[in-house]
Amino acid sequence: MQRGTALAILAIAALVLAGCAGKPSIGVSTDAPSTTSSTPVPVTVANVTRAPLTGLETLGDPVPVSVPGHRTSEFTVAHDPAHPLRLLAAGMDWDSKDATVQCAAFPSTDGGKTWSQVQALPGHASTKEDTDPWVAFDGIGTAYLTCTEGGVGILLGNSTDGGATWGTARLIPTGGLPIKGAIGAFGDGELYVCFQQGNKLQVVHSTDHGASWSQFGFGDLSAGCNGVQKSPAGAIHILWQSGGQLEADNLNPAPPGVGLATSQDGGQHWSVTHIQDELGAAPANMPSAPQAAAPTFAVSPRTGHILVGAQQYQNAEVAGGVGSSTSAAALYWRSTDQGATFQSLTGPKFPSEECAACNTVHPTLAVDANGTYFLQVTLSTSDSAHKEVWFTASADEGDSWLTPVHLALYDPLPVQPTNAVPDPGGVAQDVQDVSGDPADAPAVATARADQMTWPVFHRDGGEYFGISATPTGAVGLWVQPDADGKNTILSRTIGTVTT
Repeated sequence: MQRGTALAILAIAALVLAGCAGKPSIGVSTDAPSTTSSTPVPVTVANVTRAPLTGLETLGDPVPVSVPGHRTSEFTVAHDPAHPLRLLAAGMDWDSKDATVQCAAFPSTDGGKTWSQVQALPGHASTKEDTDPWVAFDGIGTAYLTCTEGGVGILLGNSTDGGATWGTARLIPTGGLPIKGAIGAFGDGELYVCFQQGNKLQVVHSTDHGASWSQFGFGDLSAGCNGVQKSPAGAIHILWQSGGQLEADNLNPAPPGVGLATSQDGGQHWSVTHIQDELGAAPANMPSAPQAAAPTFAVSPRTGHILVGAQQYQNAEVAGGVGSSTSAAALYWRSTDQGATFQSLTGPKFPSEECAACNTVHPTLAVDANGTYFLQVTLSTSDSAHKEVWFTASADEGDSWLTPVHLALYDPLPVQPTNAVPDPGGVAQDVQDVSGDPADAPAVATARADQMTWPVFHRDGGEYFGISATPTGAVGLWVQPDADGKNTILSRTIGTVTT
């Protein structure tokens, strides 16, 4: 996309924003006190006899998850505890029928061997951009999908048939304009949704499938969230990321940190643990920089132990705010005391011949009913021109890892006229910034012109991914360019080998 086109878009967006008045007000049903005091509850787990896990094997070829030919990014996936072979993924569909970014759902009824596509969440307002989809199943098999609609708030949809059909989405009352929402679902319609609002971490709680809500805060904790999970003892865990928004299209975000918030009493009180307060400054989002990524975690249903993974940036030289020599690596931690403390783990080695010096990006965790942890990473060259997807597992909660299996290899294609796209949310933000300080206009316009192509914004698929455990192994998902340069979500099933 040419710089003149970007400037024209900025001018048009300024006129659009000038004609808009105010933002909708959103009410919250009740307010509850928030503290950071809580006592971890010991977990007693019955012994489970199982054959030793000795290896992994890929089962079949990669299959499409999202709509073929549609640019799709930033996806999550959930497993239905009431139906062992039912999975549900959701992603941002940049080529929806009404030409806006929408949250699309992708259900599977055969453990990830095949997927179908629902191209939009009912209730979406066609003039708004939908981002950051998140999916979850409660204990009786009802599926939930949250999606943040620009300038409106977090939408919640539900499905009683695994995601094949959806009720009309409802707005969750958050009392403001949230971003980066994630949902956890438990029991019969108990929901927790965490999000960042006013730069602060917030959570809302419902016990009636989202009909009514209570809201909790975390004081001055400036953070967004990346998942809600429940331990076998009933503790609710929220993974948070501090230091500003680590967005795929955010230039020079603040250095992030990662931590956990835990409640033992249904959200009334929370304890907050800082796992690591400095994960390195992500470089400016340019084609030569590794993609930003959000943290990931999984809670064992057997022991309640927690594994956390995060992507760390390491800048050797910094000039003008841009890392001139930057690498990205994965860090891992484990908690055996309900998230009160964490210990560092040594991550697995991936035996790539072509990518021995590559960046490790998008570490993504899942866990099965036996307590086996699964891990997927992408190895990427610094110019994002060569990528490999690898998968491994640990039967001893991260002390050791099985020999990894190779899921995919791809070399992203150059920019095509059909895959160049502006980021509507980014343009709107630029217009707001320029209106506040007109002197910034030339620099903002130049940055937007240089950064306004699809491969740059989401060349690695955005800042978060998802994988899932199944009764027979696991399913790995990733974003891969198609022949026309457009990105599609693909998946591959992985089986476990025992003696």
